[in-house]
Amino acid sequence: MPEGSKEVIFRNDIASVVAAIRAVLATHPYRDTREDGERATFETNIEIPWSLVNMPLTITVIAQGGQTVVNAIVRSRWWAGIDPYGSRDTSIRKFFAALSQRINQ
Repeated sequence: MPEGSKEVIFRNDIASVVAAIRAVLATHPYRDTREDGERATFETNIEIPWSLVNMPLTITVIAQGGQTVVNAIVRSRWWAGIDPYGSRDTSIRKFFAALSQRINQ
């Protein structure tokens, strides 16, 4: 399955980063968000305006010392194969931009 991913380290504790992730995922274009608190994982779908299908986004959160590592993976549907408009990378950039903004408020 084609995918795009990115990992970002925040100099914040895991609780504040998780709270910011919850706030971001509660907004459009994220839909049907599920959280696994034991594994610090979120799964959601990104609504793509020009597409009839959503793209799955998986986020994992890991505490490392006083920092928090956030990994985001966007997967295209198996039959989509190609990503001519760069939707995967754009979706990841937008997620991390919104998360950074929320954390730095």
